[in-house]
Amino acid sequence: MTLASHLDNASAARVSTLIWGSPGVGKSAAIRHWAASRNLPCWTIIASLREPADFGGLPVVSRDHSGTDIEGVPAVSFAPPRFAIEAARRGGVIFLDELTTAPPAVQAALLRAVLDLAFGDLELDPARVTVIAAANPQSEAAGGWDLAAPLANRFVHHTYAVNPTAWVDAFPTYWGAPPELGFAGQTVDAAAWQRARLQIAAYIRSNPASLFALPKAASRQGQAWPSPRSWDFASRLLARVSVLGGEPASGLSLLAGCVGEGPAAGFLAWLAAADLPDP
Repeated sequence: MTLASHLDNASAARVSTLIWGSPGVGKSAAIRHWAASRNLPCWTIIASLREPADFGGLPVVSRDHSGTDIEGVPAVSFAPPRFAIEAARRGGVIFLDELTTAPPAVQAALLRAVLDLAFGDLELDPARVTVIAAANPQSEAAGGWDLAAPLANRFVHHTYAVNPTAWVDAFPTYWGAPPELGFAGQTVDAAAWQRARLQIAAYIRSNPASLFALPKAASRQGQAWPSPRSWDFASRLLARVSVLGGEPASGLSLLAGCVGEGPAAGFLAWLAAADLPDP
């Protein structure tokens, strides 16, 4: 089942979803793309950067007990975070990214949020709001924690694996929505970037094992290595080199900084041998 079909089914059934996958495979981008394709606002929340009160609600003292017979007695309410208020107004997706970096106290605070869409004293409408989370396996997460059993049991789980064929089919058009590149007057021509994406996609089609190769050695995992995300970065830099009038080989250090020296050299050697014409 495709990720899009899985998310359609889970959201219709009103079940929160947890997407598992290695770093760099495109989980976050795929989830945001799914939300955009359904015209759903999407709030990306990194749980490890939040406090438990950001999900359980920030306690505030109030003497307003509207609708009750009790007047003037202080009481504590639990104020919801801003993103939950926006979701209540607009509907959409609350996306909990990097979930396995959330410490146990934050995981505990997420229990009602994930199951009941309750953030503080605000309960969201499951017909209009869905929760989707993404996580790397604990062994591959940055400062990762195992998910507590009660939290894990609140999700339907889906493994998002690298599919080279699907990736090379979609990457040349950037899934139909390529962003505009450039910064502070420095430009990257859209046609040059599309050409770079076509070249990289053609290379991966011929060498599918080069799309994703997470190093086994922990010391190498903190350096450049090939993934769908880092090949995306490489395509942008390859386009920039082209805009400046350089040959692809002159960008070896830039490409190696994205995907590693071996994969970068392999791609450039393939490109030189292929002598691909401009599309």
